[in-house]
Amino acid sequence: MRRLLVSILLVLIAPAVWASSQSGVVAAMKGKITIIRDDVEINAQSAQPIFLNDTIVTDKGARLQILLRDQSTFSVGENARITIDEFVYQPKEKTGSVAASIGKGAFRFVSGKIAKKNPNNMKVRAGDVVVAVRGTEVIGNVQPDQSNIILLSGAIDVMSLSNDCISGGNAGFEIGPDGDLRMSGAPLA
Repeated sequence: MRRLLVSILLVLIAPAVWASSQSGVVAAMKGKITIIRDDVEINAQSAQPIFLNDTIVTDKGARLQILLRDQSTFSVGENARITIDEFVYQPKEKTGSVAASIGKGAFRFVSGKIAKKNPNNMKVRAGDVVVAVRGTEVIGNVQPDQSNIILLSGAIDVMSLSNDCISGGNAGFEIGPDGDLRMSGAPLA
């Protein structure tokens, strides 16, 4: 009887605990997207919860948008990899911290309430740089041989994790005929 009571309590309590650790949700998607959670691969679906330490991988031709609970958004293109490394959010106070890693691929992020309240509490690692957010919209592309980030609005601090980081240049992004976001040699207009 005692074991049955404990089992019933766990069944009732577990969803509440699990829901409280939810970082966000798959807001929009196209194509095959895989969520790696605790070394288990899950086929993503629209409106699926995203949790701390989830790694999301997009296949060729796939697109994904993640909406975090503080209204931060991450959009990634095909063959991309993003991990939610840290997410703590107190909705009443609009405080917390968020950290994510873009392992590869084209991306865009817009900061939410956490960064608005305290910009130092949001960091995004993109390849070999860390972007500290200041109420921001950024796009970028992480590839094994070269990574790029472009500030669209707001302000950022960028810290290189390697000795090969340079700033400037006139590379921009373009949307290819297949809808693919990729680097171009032409400056943005």
